Amino acid sequence: METKYIDHFLLGAVRDAVGIPTVLYDLKRVKKLVKFDRPVDPYYINVASWLKTKPGAFELLGEMPNLHTLLISSTTRVYGQIYINDFSFLKNCKKLKKLDLSATNFTDCRLLLDLPALQSAVLPPLSQLTHTEVISCTDVISRAELAGKVRTIAERPVKAEIVKPVEKKWEKFLPSEPSAQPAALPEEAKRAPTESPKASAAQEPLQQAKGKEASEMIKKLVELFKERTAQDAYSLTIQPDVQPNLCGSKLSGLPYWDLSKPIPVDGEGKPMLLLAQINFDRAGTAAPLPTHGMLQFFIRSDDDVFGACFDGEDEDKNFRVIYHGTVDESVTREQVAALGFLDGTGEEKIYTPVYRELAVKVEKAVSYMTLADEQAEPLLKELSRSLGVEFGGKTSYDALNKEDRDYLWDNIPGGKHWMLGHPYFTQYDPRDPGGPYDTLLLQIDTDGEGRDDYVMWGDAGVGNFFINREKLEQLDFSDVMYTWDCC
Repeated sequence: METKYIDHFLLGAVRDAVGIPTVLYDLKRVKKLVKFDRPVDPYYINVASWLKTKPGAFELLGEMPNLHTLLISSTTRVYGQIYINDFSFLKNCKKLKKLDLSATNFTDCRLLLDLPALQSAVLPPLSQLTHTEVISCTDVISRAELAGKVRTIAERPVKAEIVKPVEKKWEKFLPSEPSAQPAALPEEAKRAPTESPKASAAQEPLQQAKGKEASEMIKKLVELFKERTAQDAYSLTIQPDVQPNLCGSKLSGLPYWDLSKPIPVDGEGKPMLLLAQINFDRAGTAAPLPTHGMLQFFIRSDDDVFGACFDGEDEDKNFRVIYHGTVDESVTREQVAALGFLDGTGEEKIYTPVYRELAVKVEKAVSYMTLADEQAEPLLKELSRSLGVEFGGKTSYDALNKEDRDYLWDNIPGGKHWMLGHPYFTQYDPRDPGGPYDTLLLQIDTDGEGRDDYVMWGDAGVGNFFINREKLEQLDFSDVMYTWDCC
């Protein structure tokens, strides 16, 4: 394999995110890099032979297609500025939403134009920047704290912040070769006190009003939030004590199949594995979902990412969504098994987030926006202002006291299994804003605890299938987006 170079600090951040990469494909799992204060020294930690540490080498960031958050912040680093040889990797970070380069030698603001998904950026001091014309600055920032100004980058609203220079108390970790001894953190750094910013006057009542019960304000806020975001949907409830049958709604197991059709196979011609099937003849659903027939979701059986494609290539070769307009209840398990379907009970090695065949009950329900949704926090602030409460510059989590915060999270839960309604993500929404996949076709969440796990996506994640609403109404399932993420 071709030798790749990576900075010690970047390798440390990758290690904290997904572990030390063993193959180049591991970099596709990286979605968020925020810890740049724990450099990796290969003298003490085993690193793959194809990966060499080199100060300033950050080009591998361009080979992380799913990276959405990159924070190299001057507010958290104790080693001073990180030097990056070349920032051209940014042009490949098409999913990057949150960017903080305040602790780097970044200068050329034109590079921000190559980030179509960018929502917020924190930049180094203004005196360090060039080509600031791409950021429509209306004034020069002179305050020591972060200055939250709304600016425009390529006619897209982006919250850009510029920081003043900070005192560099300690030397940066930039050895010319892997050192025989790791760089030690100076005693001054170990003793450096941390100060908590004082709450603003508008926030102090929220923090001080601690009691045994949640306040009337938070109860009203939750009520308004639910009223604003309520959507008709269908919940799916796992019934672990019910024996699934061939034609029933279920997760995993041997699927129903129309014996006149070829079975679904992956890109290598191997039989696919059933992830879920919904029998609409028994579900009692209404438009835009089908009211009859069966919808099935298949994934590749020998893939540790469960048939998903995170790099945009061969997107539909390792999963299928198949609709049967009618269901022949006379088809037997023996007939389907003879076609070559896998059911997970044989000796073959399979990868699936569903540990065993599970019956599912479909019921009409109301779905609410989850607090993980990017629109949730702005909506909470808007609704709180209507109640005469200001969160100030803090998030609801930081502004509320423990009792109110617990009430908020307990009464606006996320996740679970759904068709239609609001999706849930453990990381971020991977869909392009304004894109065609505007409707949640199916969501399967991690379900169960300890030894009773029924479903597990990686590290307690969630899987989603999206479709265009018009195509759903036409019962056209030829273009579906499948994705999953985990903590």
